[in-house]
Amino acid sequence: MRYMCRRCSFRLAEEGRWHCTECRKLCTLCNQRPHARNHPHCKECKRDYMRQHRMENPRNAEDAARDRAVNLINTWIRRGHMKRGDCIVKGCEEKACAYHKNVNVVTDVTWLCRRHLRMMRSGLGAFHGDVSGKHTQRKRSEP
Repeated sequence: MRYMCRRCSFRLAEEGRWHCTECRKLCTLCNQRPHARNHPHCKECKRDYMRQHRMENPRNAEDAARDRAVNLINTWIRRGHMKRGDCIVKGCEEKACAYHKNVNVVTDVTWLCRRHLRMMRSGLGAFHGDVSGKHTQRKRSEP
């Protein structure tokens, strides 16, 4: 059986594929420009799509505050102003993530591993072990 490309109807497609190798390199929206690496659309089509998506789905203030807090903590860790803490649950040796109870107070961080962070966010709150009470607050440097 011969497999024809669904875009160009000229070249043969491989068995189990809809498009030939040349057409697979093109953007899925405009079919003209080559697509960006690891993305089905070219840069221009992706840009237009994201602009339209942002206009239809505006961000709320809570999401923006959360993103600012996460970016600031990651910047402080990368620059050496803050060190990543250990999970506050005793006996837990996994890599910890920063958890903000209030994203407006960026310096107030509790360190939890992914498993305990998931438990905290789901509302379980009770951990299978003691909580050591480790809590990090970044100290402001004096001028």
